[in-house]
Amino acid sequence: MELVSLDNHPALRKGDLVLIADDDALTRKLLEKSLQQDGYRVASAADGVECLALFQQERPVLALVDAMMPEMDGFDCCEALLAQPDAANFPVLIITGLEDQASIDRAFAAGATDYITKPIRWPVLRHRLRLLVAQLREQAALEANHRELQQLVMTDSLTKLANRRRFDEELDKEWRRALRDGRMISLVMIDIDSFKLYNDHYGHPQGDRCLQQVAKALGGNVHRGGDLIARYGGEEFAVVLPNTHKTGAFHVAERIREAVWDSNIPHLYGRRNPQNGELLRDRITISLGVANLLPAPDLAASALVKLADEALYQAKAQGGNKVVHLDRPATALTA
Repeated sequence: MELVSLDNHPALRKGDLVLIADDDALTRKLLEKSLQQDGYRVASAADGVECLALFQQERPVLALVDAMMPEMDGFDCCEALLAQPDAANFPVLIITGLEDQASIDRAFAAGATDYITKPIRWPVLRHRLRLLVAQLREQAALEANHRELQQLVMTDSLTKLANRRRFDEELDKEWRRALRDGRMISLVMIDIDSFKLYNDHYGHPQGDRCLQQVAKALGGNVHRGGDLIARYGGEEFAVVLPNTHKTGAFHVAERIREAVWDSNIPHLYGRRNPQNGELLRDRITISLGVANLLPAPDLAASALVKLADEALYQAKAQGGNKVVHLDRPATALTA
């Protein structure tokens, strides 16, 4: 079941499901009627155990829980609700007939968002719920803005790929995960061949469009959810391939090389035959360096970057439009 919490729902809206837990049947009916009049759907439980079962079956956006119930009281029920997976910030309003400070403190210690005392004053309850709705919507908007800003900070504005900052963070994270799990990690470093000549003759606006087309070719050929494509800088790109061995990484790289070739981006000022000046290729091509390592405790992720860069250098030296793979034992490398 997908649990709804402040972390993953937009905010309370009419038609959302509210969970009620109260051992008094009359109070439950009155709560149901009041909430339904305001447009909310309601699921009701007579005790804390039933409340937890309903929570796991349904998709409530908040809970109104009576403090004094048999089997499991409202305080324990609140703690149990918030202990469910992905429900750490689930909003719970405790209804209590206990107005002493100790009971109020206990409610908040259990994780309750708010409380209201019995006998219930219905205008007060409706006002509290409206305030809670407003707070949830405001928090949801702030969280959405924060996620959007985080996305912008981690995204290259031209290509919409991950930027260098995100690449560094994700590579370090995947390196540590591969070290922990004893798994291989691969990296593909990519450079557009003769890109300076392209910019010099076609102009920087066309150069930007070329970068976007190459980025699109990369994106169309890296399919696993855990893989990362990034603009490393300038005309250089990188692909992080967790849990990938030599054959798989080489296959991905070759597929990318072919995709850029098939994009047929004209480049009539690229590499020429040094003997007679003949144009060797009439389109944009890329060089790719592939490296894979089994992480070791005394080795950093920078060793993988260094090895992939060396492979890329060899691909460029061999004329470009080529994939070169290097692998070496960790004992032969330094970070």
